[in-house]
Amino acid sequence: AKPAGMLSTVLPEGAAATGGVLLKEGAIIAQAAGGGLEAHGAHREGKEEAKRLKAQAADEERRAQQEIEAAEIEAKDLARRQKQIVGQGKAAAAANGVMLEARKESVPSVWEQDMAAELAWDQEKLFHNASQRAEARLHNANQMRIGAKNVRRSGNLKAVTSLLKTGAGMAVSAYGKPSTTLYS
Repeated sequence: AKPAGMLSTVLPEGAAATGGVLLKEGAIIAQAAGGGLEAHGAHREGKEEAKRLKAQAADEERRAQQEIEAAEIEAKDLARRQKQIVGQGKAAAAANGVMLEARKESVPSVWEQDMAAELAWDQEKLFHNASQRAEARLHNANQMRIGAKNVRRSGNLKAVTSLLKTGAGMAVSAYGKPSTTLYS
């Protein structure tokens, strides 16, 4: 009489040895499932990190565009302020009795030309600096996109490596350790 609940009571006579085989097969299946999950996790991790880097790159590109737009607005403001200064200077000159002549060599005209040249120089510096900052941001964005590709590839490589390790482990579990001698 066999105790109730034991494996041998469920299996027919002589099948007790089969239980070990079933456990071994179950372990191999569990190992395969674990390897699959690990591979999926590595793939997904690489994909998510790549997505995050691409979003950061898009942000950098947007900021680069904003640098240029801000420089254009600031250049227009600079021109407006310059016109106000020239107008105030002309009004002050006229109030002090200085003739505002149309000749290019007159003092007010030379002063106005000097102010226009200064404005052009200031605007050029403004655009140059904004272009430098925008270029740096675009360079960062490109580096992030390259990083995203590399992270994605790394995740895929980790997934494949995990599957290969799992397959090798399953083969060892099923067939035993390979001999250390490659050639006899």
